[in-house]
Amino acid sequence: MKGYLKIKKVLALLLVMAMLLAMVSCSGGKSAEEQYSEELDTISSEIGEVFTDFSQQLPTLDPNDSTSLEKVEGLLDQMNETFRKLGDLEAPEKYRQVQQLLDESSDNALQGLEMIQEELQVYFTGGNPSGNSQKLVEGTQLLLTASQKLQEAGEKRQEIEGNS
Repeated sequence: MKGYLKIKKVLALLLVMAMLLAMVSCSGGKSAEEQYSEELDTISSEIGEVFTDFSQQLPTLDPNDSTSLEKVEGLLDQMNETFRKLGDLEAPEKYRQVQQLLDESSDNALQGLEMIQEELQVYFTGGNPSGNSQKLVEGTQLLLTASQKLQEAGEKRQEIEGNS
């Protein structure tokens, strides 16, 4: 039960990250930077959708049901995919600082999600996830760092677009 609560806390953190990413994408694009802004908005929406799906699936997860692990892994794979897209964006000069923060966020999120996914596999396959709780703690810390970088990127984007 204790492991399940830790897992739920990590999953709640993922939802917070989705909200922060939505903040990053709040602003609209302008002139030559419009394509970058649109791509960022699209990726942000994709991440928001995945996190929404995840939050809806969370209450239905059962460690004794093999389909629960499949659902979680599928959603985590989608999260990984969208964070990769986020890190692969090519920013125009105006948004280089924003993209640098998004790259850092993406790197941290991908590392954290990988650690958490490994721990979830142990949990859902009947193992003892608390046996390697340090990995879960490290993965959660990476997600917190990613979340902070997302927030900084959103603030930087608003600052840039407010000065245009």
